[in-house]
Amino acid sequence: GKYNFRGTIKNAEKTLYTNYKFKGKTKYTFVVKNTGDSILTVKAKRKAHTYTTATVKAGKTKTVSFSNIQAATEFYLTFDGSSFSGHIK
Repeated sequence: GKYNFRGTIKNAEKTLYTNYKFKGKTKYTFVVKNTGDSILTVKAKRKAHTYTTATVKAGKTKTVSFSNIQAATEFYLTFDGSSFSGHIK
């Protein structure tokens, strides 16, 4: 399936997390649009491990895929630096 997300970062020091943990696949693709005016950093991670990191310039959209993960592993997306919208599938 597809999970949509969006968020507004009003404080540059604040990190937003998806409120859903993803698992069940060995490859994921997410599309994220930076809807703010500063650089957005997106990470797919669990507590001690980051699977991928992407930076997106203001106004731009980026598609990111990663497959270095086991199907049983739960992870979430984190967002720093700017407002955003997008989805993961």
